[in-house]
Amino acid sequence: TRFFSWHEACTLPKQSTAEAVKNDNEQLNRRRIEMRSSILVLSMLFLRVSFGHAQPPRTVRVSGKGQANVRVRKASLRLTFRSRAANQQQAEAKNAGKVNAAKALLKEGVAGKLKISTDTVSLREQYEGPWQTRKLIGYEVTQTLSVEASNKPEVLGGLFRVAGQAKTDSIWGPRAEPTARQIASAERKAAAAAIRNAAKEAMSLASVVGDRLGRVLNISTAPQNSPNMPRRARSFGAETAAASPPVSDIEMKMPKVFSKVDVEFELH
Repeated sequence: TRFFSWHEACTLPKQSTAEAVKNDNEQLNRRRIEMRSSILVLSMLFLRVSFGHAQPPRTVRVSGKGQANVRVRKASLRLTFRSRAANQQQAEAKNAGKVNAAKALLKEGVAGKLKISTDTVSLREQYEGPWQTRKLIGYEVTQTLSVEASNKPEVLGGLFRVAGQAKTDSIWGPRAEPTARQIASAERKAAAAAIRNAAKEAMSLASVVGDRLGRVLNISTAPQNSPNMPRRARSFGAETAAASPPVSDIEMKMPKVFSKVDVEFELH
């Protein structure tokens, strides 16, 4: 701060009050103009950034359904053999002869590769008379074979005929269970088919409004159902099997899996 002497203060150029007020107003106006310009620039920058982030892309969301067959390549039959005799050794030997003869007939008379294994073997005592005075009269041996073959009507039909000729007491089948790998493969195919169908629907909707379909933004899948298992196996007697049941009773239908997806596409 500078201090003036009385002489210097008296000799300073004098400024009218009007001029001083005018100068102050001009400075105030310049500051207002500068402040408004700064606010305008900041507002434009803010609007540009907000506009770029506020508008989401234009999209279309559609649903699609698909299905696929589970490729079950193998089917199985269960063949039951029973034999009775006065003693256990005779019953076992008699039934073993029937089982071995059936195995030989199956390998010779059925086209394709067979997988034959024993499921169960049981021995039961045979009695007669009232419970208090019952008498042991013999033994019954039961053996069940599982025969796995190609899941084709002609192969299964030949298997039925040969099994009936081999003195089989009963036949249970055919039965087929898809593996986890076969089910997973079918589920992937069903999902792919559902996505393709959804894309077709989205393209149709986009063309209505004059847009083109862009990239996929989101895919969500509904829980997939378990595959529809083939029909329950049926039991046939030896005579029916030898005459070969109708193909409708032998043929194993392929189970199916179904898929549903929701897909969101970007529009251009």
